[in-house]
Amino acid sequence: MTTAAAPTTPRTRSTALDWVRGVALVLVVLSHMWALWSIEALAGVPPLLHLLQSGNIAVTVFLVVAGFLLTRSLIGRDGTRADDEGRVGTIAAERPALAVLSRVVRISSQTWPLLLLVWFTTLAEGAGEVVETQTERSVLWVTTFGWNVYLQTEALLARADLGHLWYTAVYVQVTLVLVVLVRGLRHRRVVLALTLGGLLLACTAWRAHVADVEALTTALLRTTTRMDGMLWGALAAVCWPWLRPVRSVAGTVVSYALTLFAALVLLLGNSGAYLGWGGVAANLAVVAVVVAAPGLPPEGRLSRALGWRPLVVLGRYSLAVYVWHYPIFFGVGQRLPTWPAPAKAALALALLAAAVVLTVRYVERPVEAWVQRRLGARPADREELAALPLVPEPALSPAGAAAGPATAPSAPSRP
Repeated sequence: MTTAAAPTTPRTRSTALDWVRGVALVLVVLSHMWALWSIEALAGVPPLLHLLQSGNIAVTVFLVVAGFLLTRSLIGRDGTRADDEGRVGTIAAERPALAVLSRVVRISSQTWPLLLLVWFTTLAEGAGEVVETQTERSVLWVTTFGWNVYLQTEALLARADLGHLWYTAVYVQVTLVLVVLVRGLRHRRVVLALTLGGLLLACTAWRAHVADVEALTTALLRTTTRMDGMLWGALAAVCWPWLRPVRSVAGTVVSYALTLFAALVLLLGNSGAYLGWGGVAANLAVVAVVVAAPGLPPEGRLSRALGWRPLVVLGRYSLAVYVWHYPIFFGVGQRLPTWPAPAKAALALALLAAAVVLTVRYVERPVEAWVQRRLGARPADREELAALPLVPEPALSPAGAAAGPATAPSAPSRP
């Protein structure tokens, strides 16, 4: 007779991923502060200069977590969770298009209000035919998720204040690839893992090649050079049952991974090494945290650190903050060039907070609720978190049989 494991706290399960996204968001925001003040004076302090130019490494966090969550939601949840022998669940076969649609809807619920504001502001200011045409084309390519491709070839004709939205295009494009891949290999976990590993090797070699033959700004806009993070996250999700030994030494793994990531931030900054060894190291550090964090003792020091509420809250609102921060910084910097830097920063952050609260409350959540009612689907990240067995595995009975599953904690109110 087996004994069910005692219910475990959901703290590590839901907050660790939000915490790492919160850290990444802080780094992204700092990397765009140049729009409000000059950072040339920091040239003599390399670590601080790298810290304020670490946006590429920070975005790696978003991509790894996104690939991990997407793949975990596709390979099973509840009764269809993939087993350790290699069979992948049936969710990807049943409703694969829903995985893409839910993400497109969530991203659009933030980007469309921004694009409408940009468009109407351009018309109201009477900026001229050239700027209006530039805005029209930029809006079109952002809404169709081809923005990163457009920036590679028509950078001079694109709106600079929307440049950061390359991420949304790459995210949706790679989501399509992963959904098709997992659906096609849903019954063969080993083959799926080997396929993802092969793609990662090819992608890593390609990144190094592109870094040698192209300008860094162009190389960083390619889908094929930025998809490695989501592939790493997907591979971690597929290999999840085989990574239990990592979670048994979670404290050591998480400590070393966070130390490595911090070192990369302070040493690389906006360096081209991101497309080489630096990017590989950053991906591995994030994967290590994602995989090992569930093994941390719930009341341990590291668990409490990864549950620090300010960063967890930022992580839950990371999409909205990411979408709105750069256009606001850019607009304030352009329109108020004579203001002192602290005053510009204070105004920009206040406007950002207002934009996030308003769009999340009055656009994003109502749209997700409508999708849920119409399609019977939960919001993307909530479904993903519900799919994660990110609590310690059930204990084994003396006979060696697995105990009943631990009670699945509810998903956070806002991923």
